[in-house]
Amino acid sequence: MENSILIKHAKYIVTPDERGEGTDILQDKDILVENGVITCITSSCGETSPRGSIRINADKYVVMPAMINCHTHAAMKIFKGSLPDMEFWEWLDKIVKIERKIITKELVYQGSKLASIEMLLNGIIGFIDMYYYPDETVKAASEYGLLVKTGPYRLDNAYAVLSSIKNYPNGYPIINIHSLYKNDPRIIDKMYALAEEQGLPIHIHVSETRREVYLIRRETGKWPIQYMYSNGWLNKNVILAHLNWVLSSEIPLIREKNAKVVNCPHSAMRLAEAGFCPVYEILREGIILGVGTDGSSGDRYNLLDEIRMMLLLYRHNYWDTRLKLPYLFSKIMVNSYRIFGIKGGLIKPGWPAHLSLFKIDVVRHRPLGTSNLLASLILSGGAEADYVMINGGLVLTPEIKAKLHSDAERVLDKIEEKLLRIIDYYDGELIE
Repeated sequence: MENSILIKHAKYIVTPDERGEGTDILQDKDILVENGVITCITSSCGETSPRGSIRINADKYVVMPAMINCHTHAAMKIFKGSLPDMEFWEWLDKIVKIERKIITKELVYQGSKLASIEMLLNGIIGFIDMYYYPDETVKAASEYGLLVKTGPYRLDNAYAVLSSIKNYPNGYPIINIHSLYKNDPRIIDKMYALAEEQGLPIHIHVSETRREVYLIRRETGKWPIQYMYSNGWLNKNVILAHLNWVLSSEIPLIREKNAKVVNCPHSAMRLAEAGFCPVYEILREGIILGVGTDGSSGDRYNLLDEIRMMLLLYRHNYWDTRLKLPYLFSKIMVNSYRIFGIKGGLIKPGWPAHLSLFKIDVVRHRPLGTSNLLASLILSGGAEADYVMINGGLVLTPEIKAKLHSDAERVLDKIEEKLLRIIDYYDGELIE
């Protein structure tokens, strides 16, 4: 970690406001970071910066909080662009068959490296993951400094996996449960008991598709969230992923138990899951809501794009614009850190320096001012980070970017040589 970094003359600084209800935009300010903490945001921080501070000229940059990806299957980066025309259940059946035949620890490690690189380039410093060989994902992400919350998805090796993850300073253990429909209730109870014993959160897919919802209803007589509530499986440590088919009557149950929600709008549309997460209603109830990219069905690890999808999907279904962009941006930024379980999401003195600097693109983003900044960055798209900080340590710079591109090319050459020879990425059929 660098002792001090001075970000000089930032063209714009975008941060959630103090109430977490909107967005503040500052212009032409300095940011001083000392020992991992923001200590100054004024027009003259340079006058008080320690001698020897690293200086970043940011007069062509937008500075915003670095982001947390709240639901991923990171190593599925190796399947990027695969099965593009399949609905969820056909896609799931096909991808599981492929994984059973080819997934290895090495592929998970290499895929997680690629995902970590892509996330860094998109201003993401941490992610909550669920996939095979979770310790390999933490190992890969550690090489680039990313924070990872992941853990076992089965009981037989849970303690060994948790121990391995805890050995990494950037590893945050969690208990992963795939879904209600894939796990016996007795196994789910045991996973919850393990989580309670270890003091860990639970991460689970819930109410992702219409078929799933009615399957649980037929088998239990209850809708999924009602079923979880009645079994004691809703609490403040539970992260509910997707929730495309939640009932309005289930939202108060989530609020009562202070469970958290993560939605993945791009993946939901890509897999023709229909339904949609009632974002506005969930936030209005005070429920902590974050956003995730999912795995290969998310197609890219870009949270600014995901916020755009969330906003547009909600408006398309409700025929109105009650969900405002500054409000949604603010909530997602702050809530993502709360879901991950660390302090962050604001740019203000006394807060950890988790920061991303996006270069203003003269073609994609301009004309640009404080009144259209968020819309230009999120609705127009195309922003890529040049600098990223985690606790004041620079994990991405223009120099590091060159190395990341080289790393990615080296890994991709190996993966393409192997996988494209044995898998038809369009229909998922094995060639050999």
